[in-house]
Amino acid sequence: ATTDAALDPALWEGVSIPEILAETIPFLIASYEQRRGLMRAFLVQAGNDPTFAEKAIRVGDHLASRVRELLLVRKDEIRHPDPASAIDFGLRVVLGALDQKTLFPMTEQNAAILNPEFMGPELTRLYLNYLGVAAA
Repeated sequence: ATTDAALDPALWEGVSIPEILAETIPFLIASYEQRRGLMRAFLVQAGNDPTFAEKAIRVGDHLASRVRELLLVRKDEIRHPDPASAIDFGLRVVLGALDQKTLFPMTEQNAAILNPEFMGPELTRLYLNYLGVAAA
């Protein structure tokens, strides 16, 4: 429900991919941060229970389908040769970084790069560059 509300295409009419990702990636980071314990338990359980893993995959696939739907309408902004696959793979990279941050505690050495103020813009830049979208 949160995904559907946040990624409702009506909310993003006339908005470019850089603007969408500049909002949605920090939203994902904040969601992970606000529910860190729950997300950690979710990830651990998915790694240990095949039935739970199937549910986790469905949640991830639903998020990916909503992001794909939102960005493919703007595929003229994407220079990657396979926009649909790039959208999905780029999102998985972003989520993988958030999963990694959730599962493993920050240390003094990595605190600067794993804080939300740094991660948001950098994950956005990473995703945009992979898609071949010019930043705003």
